[in-house]
Amino acid sequence: MRFAIFLFAVFLLISCKDKTKDSDDDAEQQITDTLPVESSAAKLFVKQVEETHRSTEFKNHEAITFEVQSKSEQSAKKFNLQTDLKKIKMEMFNGDFAIFNEDSLYTSPDLPDEDLAAFKNIIQLFGLAFNLEDWTSKAKEKTTDSLQGENYTTINLDLKNAKYLSSTADLKVHIAPTTGFISAVTFSDKPSEENHLVLYENYFSIGRIPFPKHWEIYRDDISATNLIDKLTIAKLKFFQPSDDFFNPPAQAVLAD
Repeated sequence: MRFAIFLFAVFLLISCKDKTKDSDDDAEQQITDTLPVESSAAKLFVKQVEETHRSTEFKNHEAITFEVQSKSEQSAKKFNLQTDLKKIKMEMFNGDFAIFNEDSLYTSPDLPDEDLAAFKNIIQLFGLAFNLEDWTSKAKEKTTDSLQGENYTTINLDLKNAKYLSSTADLKVHIAPTTGFISAVTFSDKPSEENHLVLYENYFSIGRIPFPKHWEIYRDDISATNLIDKLTIAKLKFFQPSDDFFNPPAQAVLAD
């Protein structure tokens, strides 16, 4: 999964009134070009989406473990995370690792940049449904959009910065109207003008908590030529970690 997904710095339009009626249009145009808007409807919808994914039930468990298989690289990574995301561990089968523990990010010596990016990307993709409200700094627009011939409710978001996430792209979340589940997320990197789209597919549940079985990752739009990778989740289960489970080993180095 050699791509970087970046999150969120976007400005939308608002309007305001000037002192005189004759100057209203000019004043509104100036302000709409500079100030962001947060939509109360979008903010409420963010909460509803998180409730549909049963975030509270998810966080009632202490920790969860799963493996992610990459089709393009024929490799797998094992993830273990506290459901409050205060502690996260990625283990690779060549011995490399990345560990987030109480605001510090550690890695194995010489962990390739693309594997650290994969760590952040997968945590974001997996955790989005359960942390949408906590991660959102601004919910800016709720609307509808078409994808693969189907209509979806969409919300545009800015997310808060976190050391275990990327943080410089615009984010648009597509919600299936029939289930209320996340169906797709689009990421737009403004400086490089690169877009990525991730499809969430084949939901299954543990108890009543839904999880996607696959993430399909595309560059720009959905086509066979733009398919970057397909990730598959396996061996997912909740567990009770030991007290020292997330402690970084002696050889760990502190990431920048």
